[in-house]
Amino acid sequence: MIYKRKILPKLHKKNLFIMLRISTHIVLFLGFLFMNCEGNKSKSADYIQLELSWDHEKNPIGEALGNGKITLKNVGNKPLPAQKWTIYFSQITGPKPVPESLKGLKISNVVGELNKMEPDPSFMGLKAQEEKSFSYSSKGGVSFNYACVPQGVFLVYEDENGVEQKSEVMVNITPFKRKEQFQLSSEDRKPLPDAFWRFDQQAGVSLIPAENVPLILPTPLFSTKTEGSFVLNGKINISAPKELDNEKSYLQEVLNPLFSPNKQGQSTIFLEIKSLKGLEKAESYQLEISKKGIHIAGADAQGVFYGIQSLLQLLPPDAFSKKQASITLPNLLIKDAPRYEYRGYHLDVGRNFHSKKTILRLLDVLAHYKINKFHFHLTDDEGWRIEIPGLPELTDFGSKRGYSKNEKDHLLPAYGSGLTANADKSSGTGFYTKADFLEIIRFAKVRHITVIPEIDIPGHARAAIKSMEARQAKLSLDGNKAAAEQYRLFTPNDKSQYRSVQNYPDNVLDVCKESTYTFIGKIFDELINMYDEAGVPLKTMHVGGDEVPEGVWKESPSCLDLLTKLPKGNSKDILTQYFLERLDKMLDERGVQLAGWEEVALIRIPKEPKGFGYEPNPKFKKDGFLAYVWNSLGESVNLSYRLANAGYDVVLSNVTNLYFDLSYDGHPSEPGLNWGGYVDTKTAWRFSPNNQFAAVLKDVQGNDMPIAQWENTMEWLKPEGKKHIKGIQGQLWTETIKTESMLFYYTLPKLLGLAERAWTPEQAWEAKRNSPEREKLLNADWQLFANKVGQHELKKLDYIFGGYNYRVPPPGARIVNDKVEVNSPFPGMMIRYTLDGSEPTKDSKKYEMPVDFKKEQIIKIAIFSSNGRKSRTVTLPAKPGELTD
Repeated sequence: MIYKRKILPKLHKKNLFIMLRISTHIVLFLGFLFMNCEGNKSKSADYIQLELSWDHEKNPIGEALGNGKITLKNVGNKPLPAQKWTIYFSQITGPKPVPESLKGLKISNVVGELNKMEPDPSFMGLKAQEEKSFSYSSKGGVSFNYACVPQGVFLVYEDENGVEQKSEVMVNITPFKRKEQFQLSSEDRKPLPDAFWRFDQQAGVSLIPAENVPLILPTPLFSTKTEGSFVLNGKINISAPKELDNEKSYLQEVLNPLFSPNKQGQSTIFLEIKSLKGLEKAESYQLEISKKGIHIAGADAQGVFYGIQSLLQLLPPDAFSKKQASITLPNLLIKDAPRYEYRGYHLDVGRNFHSKKTILRLLDVLAHYKINKFHFHLTDDEGWRIEIPGLPELTDFGSKRGYSKNEKDHLLPAYGSGLTANADKSSGTGFYTKADFLEIIRFAKVRHITVIPEIDIPGHARAAIKSMEARQAKLSLDGNKAAAEQYRLFTPNDKSQYRSVQNYPDNVLDVCKESTYTFIGKIFDELINMYDEAGVPLKTMHVGGDEVPEGVWKESPSCLDLLTKLPKGNSKDILTQYFLERLDKMLDERGVQLAGWEEVALIRIPKEPKGFGYEPNPKFKKDGFLAYVWNSLGESVNLSYRLANAGYDVVLSNVTNLYFDLSYDGHPSEPGLNWGGYVDTKTAWRFSPNNQFAAVLKDVQGNDMPIAQWENTMEWLKPEGKKHIKGIQGQLWTETIKTESMLFYYTLPKLLGLAERAWTPEQAWEAKRNSPEREKLLNADWQLFANKVGQHELKKLDYIFGGYNYRVPPPGARIVNDKVEVNSPFPGMMIRYTLDGSEPTKDSKKYEMPVDFKKEQIIKIAIFSSNGRKSRTVTLPAKPGELTD
């Protein structure tokens, strides 16, 4: 497998503090907001205080070496000794210094993306207030944004009494302004991702009259305005049968806070379930507004609920920012039904934890855009996030990350979680109690969202393995040998050598031990019990099944024994099939469908002269496996088609369009990853399920995709295969996402593009082969969608359900004939500027037409949300070869 998930931690608050200081250039300071190290709780100078600065000058490209500089400064009063200290830091990717070029320091990997820096014999120590710089050359490894920098940095050292001490380290990062600092390779042909580039990218959209903006997002099947209007006021009577009590209560809770007390007449909203001609599909609805009132009829309760969401879509944005005496709505008729039965959003909380409060806020906005599946990735190598009755070690040990000399108390730091395992100060620590989880399931049920739990096995299981080893050690000390071995997932004398894609040598369950299946059965049963208690029977269980590395199980005594009883072949392939067969049987006995990433539906086929290819596994296609297909890269661009054509039910989860943790674009200030390309709102929106070959035009380096070759030589989705495409899902992996605000920055407005494609009927351009005509039709539709987002949706998202920290996009700009022209990807957003070099504010001059620009002037431009949040600032003129923002 290629590296599917996630690469780079993002700079933000909670356990990361970011400050911008402007002097001759901007320096980003990354460090901990609190000194939360054990034994060094005070801010006094009784411990060593260090500052680490990283100046990344250029990436290694081809045969040319990269270079940079590390500076250590002792900012305290205690000297740093010549030896017996280590600086730990997280850095998933970045330049790899050539060892002989780095004099005075040595850098090595601990595990995963946790690294350490130690003194070499030539290091002479640092006196108080002294600093030393260490230049290096690098070969291999590149940086491409601020997620590629050292994070969660801390110092461990021995004091004069030989006692271990710890302290956080402040980090300074010199900004990335030149292309050589973030160029990916000699094949990287992307233009400089600045305001000039953005202007060209956004030139195809312009402001259209408000009356031409679509009324509803996602776009309904049919809508038409009729004559007249209806006044909705605070005296609302909702008429609904008992089976719609849930929908009635929901609507009341959303509408009541919007209105101020008034003496106007009563407004009536009718809710009902009824058969609708031409709308026989589940979740269908009809919304009619007339002088008689508002009438929502659904094919089922879900349909009524989505009719309610469309009604909320019709409200003006300011209805959510201030109380209204009344709201005037146009008379209209909407008939609507979903394109796909599965419209999903996936959230990983294993890498970085996100609170119950955040999850509930997320569910609110998902429901508003008619997303009906929440794929909850609850476990991974770096964290186990759900309480399991009877196995307290999973959360006592496996939900915590922080420094540990021998990893006996909790997991090691990862993804910038840093020194402390304190849940209040580290995104690496946290879990959902049983009560939390029940509340989440019930909250989702009210909003007609199915929560699909994922317990990622047999790989990505380091947190579970280490937790059960802690349990084994504790019970062995108590003399309870049988209980100590009951749930053990690891064989101590297994000498197998492997490294997972995320660089772990110990993250795969031993699938040949019976105790492994005792553990899995326990997890399944406890989750099923929780769902039953919540009143929502568990129907689908996602088991991961992905990224099992080569070399695993080869020296496991239990596996060597088991393999003598199984068919001959590649041991990894044989044991993977054995494991899936057992999981399938376990879940089938419990009445639960098995779901997993695409690997659960694939079998490896040897290729000549070497290597492997992947084909649909005929063994499981009739067992009801649900395959989530993420790999849409290169030769796998049509993998979902091949699986669907072979008879597997498929959820399209394409990395190239639907991985929301990928950066919006290639600007170094944009957080996120780029291994699968860049994903902005238009990329998610232009996803075309029936022609995935043309879903993305450029690769991550700006080179054209071989779309014509793919279209002419690869297998397309067949009519029978279409029946097996159950829906589409956006994924958010959280290696770079530590806070709620960043979660919504990555999610919104990308989610709107996903929702449009998951709900709205297939558009005229979608199934067409790649051509100028296709792009013309696509861009005409995008013009309408972008105006809906800019003129309505983002303004609403500033306030609805408490407001969301969506990404405010930076403007595009260009200079033509001494005039500055500015544009936005979403027409209708407020653009403001200054001409005196000062930072724009929400009160600065509004951009309405090209601005006269004199050579001695400095113009600064930014886009603002309706509640005053600001984008990155564009500064013109920029220095030659440097970014405009």
